[in-house]
Amino acid sequence: MKILFTGGSPKWVHEELKADGHEVIDVPVNEYVDQQKFANEINKYDVYVSGGIEDCTRQVIEAANNLKAIMFLGVDYKAYIDADAAVEKNIPIINTPGANARAVAEINLALILMAARKIPAMIGDINSKNWKGRQGFEVQNKTLGIIGSGSIAQYLADMAQGVGMNVIYYTRSGKKTDMAGTYYDFESLLKTSDIVSLNVPKEAGLIMDAEAFSKMQNHAVLVSTAPASLVDAGALYSALEGQKISAAAFDCFYAEGDKAWECNEAKLISLGSDKFFITPHAGFNTIEANDNMFRIVVDAIKSL
Repeated sequence: MKILFTGGSPKWVHEELKADGHEVIDVPVNEYVDQQKFANEINKYDVYVSGGIEDCTRQVIEAANNLKAIMFLGVDYKAYIDADAAVEKNIPIINTPGANARAVAEINLALILMAARKIPAMIGDINSKNWKGRQGFEVQNKTLGIIGSGSIAQYLADMAQGVGMNVIYYTRSGKKTDMAGTYYDFESLLKTSDIVSLNVPKEAGLIMDAEAFSKMQNHAVLVSTAPASLVDAGALYSALEGQKISAAAFDCFYAEGDKAWECNEAKLISLGSDKFFITPHAGFNTIEANDNMFRIVVDAIKSL
C-alpha cells in the first residue's frame, strides 16, 4: 500500500512499513493546506496519516476513491477531519487515544507556570534588550479549575496537585471516580478558580463566551490545550483588554501556520505576551508521545 504521512514520520516507521512491502511518502507539515491541491493528490494513496496542519474536508474525502483508512495522530480528529463525509464513503478513521495525553498535560502545566510567572513577556523583554523583571504569582495553594475529565485532564490534575495546587473540575457527565480533585458545577468553578484549564474536544462546542468570562475572577488565567473554537475570540479579547481576566495561554489557535497571523482572531496576539500567548499546537510533540502514536498507526496499517 502507498502510505501518506503529512508532517513526516520517524525512520523506524519507514523501515518497518517498507519491510512489509508498503511505500511510505512523507510530505511537509503544510503541504496540503490548499484544499484543491489536497483533493487532487489524495487518490494516489491507500492510507492517509494526518499529522500536518491541513484540514481533511468533505471536498478531499469525496475525491478519495482509493483510501482504505484515515489515521489521526491524536484524539480530537473531528477538529481536522470531516468524519461525516468519511462515514458516507465507508472510510474508517483511526486515532491514537491516550498516546500523547501525558505530553499534552505537561505542556498544559508549563503554560500555567509560564502565565503565572510572565515568562513569555520577560523573554520578549530580554530579546528587545530590556532588562525588566516582572512580578508573577506562585501556583502553590492556587485553585486550578479543569473543564474536562479525559486522559489529559486526569494527568494534569495529578501534576497540579504535585506542585501544591488545589484541583477542582467540571464535566457535563458529572463526577468521575478516576479524576483527582473536587467536582464543581460550571459556574462555581469559574467563580472559584485562579486558573481555568480547557481540556475537552472540539465537539463540546462553545464553552467560554462573554457570560462565562464575566463570572471569572479579575486575576484569573485561562489556559487551553484544546481547540481554540471552544473560546469566543471576541469575548476573550474584551475580557483581556478590559482586565476582566489577567491572561490567557493557548496551544491551539483559530488558524495554523501562516494563516495564524492573517485570521481575524490574530488581534489577540497583538495584546502582547503578558496578556496572551500561544504555542504552535506542539503539546503532543514529544519523542515519547510520537513513538506511542506511530506505534498505534503502524500496527493499524498492518491490520488492514
